[in-house]
Amino acid sequence: MRKLLCQDAGQVDFERRGFRLGPARGHLEAVGLAFIAGFNAAGPDGTDVSGLAPEMRGFAYEGAGMACAMHDVLTLSGGRRLAALLAGQGREHTYPIHLGAGQAFARLRLRPWPMRKALDPLLRWLSWDGYGFHQAFFRRPVGLTTNGVRRAIRDQGYGRALWFRECADVDALAVTIAAFPLDRHADLWSGAGLAAVHAGGATPDDLVRLARHAGENRADLAQGAAVAAAARVRSGLVPAHTEQAIEILAGAGPERAAGWAERARRGRGHTAEEYQLWRAEIRRLWGTRRNVRS
Repeated sequence: MRKLLCQDAGQVDFERRGFRLGPARGHLEAVGLAFIAGFNAAGPDGTDVSGLAPEMRGFAYEGAGMACAMHDVLTLSGGRRLAALLAGQGREHTYPIHLGAGQAFARLRLRPWPMRKALDPLLRWLSWDGYGFHQAFFRRPVGLTTNGVRRAIRDQGYGRALWFRECADVDALAVTIAAFPLDRHADLWSGAGLAAVHAGGATPDDLVRLARHAGENRADLAQGAAVAAAARVRSGLVPAHTEQAIEILAGAGPERAAGWAERARRGRGHTAEEYQLWRAEIRRLWGTRRNVRS
């Protein structure tokens, strides 16, 4: 257990992983290092990430979410440590912590299960996103599930990982997504939008090209951007580069884009189908805006 619950920072080295190398490498590796730092800092007495830059703490809490979920699974605690993180120090980082929980299941080679006592009834489906991200980032086999809805959510996480694998090179990313079967494009673009906003690494001109590359999946890209906006706004800190990315990809300011995600959650049930309806409603709300850049 000790080996599992202490992670090597070398895991996020882009050259070691065989990722594309480019101008965004330093920034995106720093995101990965914050994740590892949060994982290694998580413990029974809390998670101390005070040494990290404020804009990196969300990634650290994603790592802490992974560590807490792994501990809970291995000790059969029913999600006690994860619940404590969400209710305490991590209460402003709900979205990334749920993503981290999914990475825990992937690392343990298990499919995510609900952990109903710990996770939000709707956002718990983000664990499938985290699961897909981990599989793609760490080159683990990505086996399809028998449930198409779970596969769709997992593919959103896969799309997030592609942002890292392609080192925020939007032209290469578009080529990579185009090589996937057509019925997976929407979810991959959704994940790319989420990563482009939350993780960053691209210039404004890059992001304008990204929006153009999305083509008929433009709404999916914006939906991912809106979820990332909700995560950033909830954290209490929206860095300038994140605000700029939200403006370009969602065509709205951070508060408005985050509002679409939060408004779409109201009254939702707890099933995977309801999660998909949440995403669809974000896309609908995005479609009602005016003066979106394209």
